[in-house]
Amino acid sequence: MSIGIGDVLRVIAAAFAEQGIRWYVFGAQAVLAHGLPRLTSDLDLTVERGARGNQALLDALAVIDIAPRDATFTSLLLTSRLLPLVHNASGIPIDIVLTDDGIELDFLDRCVQRELGGVVVPVLSVEDLIATKAVAGRRKDEEDILGVLRMQAATLRMHELRAVLRAFDAVLDEPRASERFETLYRRFQRERAK
Repeated sequence: MSIGIGDVLRVIAAAFAEQGIRWYVFGAQAVLAHGLPRLTSDLDLTVERGARGNQALLDALAVIDIAPRDATFTSLLLTSRLLPLVHNASGIPIDIVLTDDGIELDFLDRCVQRELGGVVVPVLSVEDLIATKAVAGRRKDEEDILGVLRMQAATLRMHELRAVLRAFDAVLDEPRASERFETLYRRFQRERAK
């Protein structure tokens, strides 16, 4: 019997609930949760570090068979914001971004509950997902934005999305998230008008 994303999310959700850890899914799995078909075999999570240190989180994850992808990274993981991990039994890669402050805490407050692989988990809101994809700006991110717009344009809170984009632009060295989104949004509107 193979272990899938849903199985891994189920054990993560249970462990984090037991520990009182706030978290959400972002990246390709969030795109999938918001209705856009996407092939992916990894998990991207943001976790509120809070008062616990990296070691406490790594210990909690070890109990559910999640460990560093490379043992030589172990000492680095004690201070890093990015934890490259793997669920050993399934081989599913898991990247965890730790946060203590900033926009990711706002994302935590706005995350929504969505079904992924048969389990309901916290997922980046559609507006925040689009904003993060606009910041990344890769071709695949742009395709994801257009796909999500096609699926959810009628329910998007555009004022909230644009506020998040402006917040990103204010702190980025290269503030182009708003511009990228507006270009893609105009393209989407032209497609819809045909």
